[in-house]
Amino acid sequence: MKKSIAGLLIAISCLALSCEKQGDILCENDCLFFGYNLEGEIVMLHCFNRFGIKTTHPDGEELIIGIPDQLAGRFQEEGKLVKFTATFRANTLQPLFPDPSIDIRTIYQARVQSIQPRK
Repeated sequence: MKKSIAGLLIAISCLALSCEKQGDILCENDCLFFGYNLEGEIVMLHCFNRFGIKTTHPDGEELIIGIPDQLAGRFQEEGKLVKFTATFRANTLQPLFPDPSIDIRTIYQARVQSIQPRK
């Protein structure tokens, strides 16, 4: 009985940890991590034929690129500096062609919650 209760508590703890929240950002389901008020730069990922946002991973200094599910036209300009909040998940998009200049392990898909030009 004690093992059942301990197992249940562990399962509930794991479930609680898989759902982080900060402000209005809810990281759940396929979300790996979230970033709040991140600074980034819009880049064109020709191999995906999509724009991405190059930024620093919220937990460290590693550069990552988030490919937004949707990006307003006014932000679709390479080199534009932005401040944004987003949840990140594993990339499932397939490149149209190999691009050796991009480390595929640093590419994520992103649900952008808010974005604005950086001043």
